[in-house]
Amino acid sequence: MAVAEALLLRVISLQRYLIDTSWHDDPEAYALVQQAVEFVTSYVSGYLESRDQLTRVDPKQTVASTAVLRARPVEGEVDYAELSREHLARYPKIRAALAK
Repeated sequence: MAVAEALLLRVISLQRYLIDTSWHDDPEAYALVQQAVEFVTSYVSGYLESRDQLTRVDPKQTVASTAVLRARPVEGEVDYAELSREHLARYPKIRAALAK
């Protein structure tokens, strides 16, 4: 938390520097630094927003999630070849990764 806020403060000071400095000589460098500032700002603000949402979670809601879930036992023999084909059809990215 403190690191993200410290990083955000440094990004704000970098934005002020960009505003106060003349970048007429190298507009490409200015655009690159501006993109980096926007990326870091969006990342840190997203992190802080996620952190704030997690701190607002109601503890009563988490009590319901402590229920133990049980899987159904498999009846008969498992056809692993069919199971593999089913998973490869369901998850095409796995097939692509295995093909590499």
